[in-house]
Formats: sequence, C-alpha cells, structure tokens
Amino acid sequence: MILPIPRPTSQMPPFTPRPLADVQMPATLDGITYLLCIRWNARQGAWYLVVEDGAGESVVAGSHRLVVDAPLYRYQLGRGPPGIFVLEDTSGAGLEADFDALGERCLLHYLSLAELRAP
Repeated sequence: MILPIPRPTSQMPPFTPRPLADVQMPATLDGITYLLCIRWNARQGAWYLVVEDGAGESVVAGSHRLVVDAPLYRYQLGRGPPGIFVLEDTSGAGLEADFDALGERCLLHYLSLAELRAP
C-alpha cells in the first residue's frame, strides 16, 4: 500500500531560516487507524516519521528517520502496526528524500503483516 502523503507547504516566517513542514494524516494499517506524523528536520535535511494512536493522544512508535530502502518499525511489542514502512526512490537512483521529494520522487509504502508473511 502506498501512503498518499499530502505535499507539504514551504512557509518562510520572518527571520526563520528553514521551511516549516509537518504532515499529519490518519492511516488504517492492518485494520487499525493510526495517526502518521511526518516532519522535516532542516538541520539534518531529512524526513522523520512518528506513529501515534488514532486519536493522536499517545506515541506508539517514536521518531525515526525515513531512509530510502530501509525498513522501519518492525513491531514486536504490539503497540504499533505489525507491518513495516519502506521509503522508495521511484527514480531507481537510491537518492534520499530531500524536502521536495517526499510524496513525489520518494513514496512511503506500508507492507502489512499479511504481505510480510506471504511466500
């Protein structure tokens, strides 16, 4: 499943050296609704993912950097989705997601538990 990430807006408040980009979106993963919080870290030049419960009241998986082709969140404790997230660079070049690439060149996929168990 490809998660449709809305395009972040780049806003430059006066005297702020970085764009503000936070995306929050509900996603039903393996039958349970979660809130995905995707944030841009200008200092590191990278996107981070936090998974919260469906109400956005508690974090079920802390902040992890989105890295191309590196599986994220293989849950063993039962608090978050049982599948994994994978960031794909659709250009095939293996380039990391810069500010403008997420949701365009780089797509965030979720592989469900059933997909992971399939032969």
